[in-house]
Amino acid sequence: MPPTPVKDQEILVPDLHSGQKLVKAERKKRNFVCAHRGWRKSSLAIHLVVEHLLTGQNAGWYAPTFNVVTSSNWVDFKKVAGGDSTWFNKNESSWTIPGRGTCFFFSMDRPESARGGTFSLAIGEEMGEWSDGIFESIVEPIVQKADGEFWGIGTPNIITPLNDFHRLVELAASYPDTHNSYIIPAWGADFDANGDLVEGLDPSYRYCCKESPFRTFKEMAASWTRARNPDRWQIEYLCRFISSEGVQFSGVDEACILKPILERAA
Repeated sequence: MPPTPVKDQEILVPDLHSGQKLVKAERKKRNFVCAHRGWRKSSLAIHLVVEHLLTGQNAGWYAPTFNVVTSSNWVDFKKVAGGDSTWFNKNESSWTIPGRGTCFFFSMDRPESARGGTFSLAIGEEMGEWSDGIFESIVEPIVQKADGEFWGIGTPNIITPLNDFHRLVELAASYPDTHNSYIIPAWGADFDANGDLVEGLDPSYRYCCKESPFRTFKEMAASWTRARNPDRWQIEYLCRFISSEGVQFSGVDEACILKPILERAA
């Protein structure tokens, strides 16, 4: 027997911090958010999906592997339902707000499984881990058919930072009418010429999460010390697209092409 439709106030939509609220307010047709570990990217995505489903529309959620969905995303969606697991249909890999809309989940290690759907909202989870070409060949056509909205979230790829996610984040700025892109580092930290972690010269990043996970520079420095990997820390927390040797990539724009939505639709 299907669960009884619920009232809106019984749905526990994740709250947004100030940086997330600003990113949401600036939303466009295509949004690419490269943010540090702890910015709560998935919480923003779940917030957007729940709002969308409450209007009676469906959404698509695309993750690099299905393990990401089952080990993390589904746990958070269950919290939205107040612990009610009956909203899941694991055979169809979906989560439904009774009487409203459904979110369908897909694994990008089997991209062919995502073909054929049409969603007016799509989420690209951990896009830094996607294989090159998947967005434009699989997901973009699905969203475009519905004249829909896409949110790609993630951090730079540790092994191959110069990948599609980097390209899309960089080139989205060239199409301000339809695209937004963000690179959001951990608040208030940077490295000096000697490679030592120091307080950032500009602590007023507009989109940073100043509430979590690091409330003080001392906590941030302690995390970096525990990591004992300066390059990886810069990639995951300062969102710098650097190689494993710490060398910044350059000349990316000249090597990449991203056509705007309207041109591709013509």
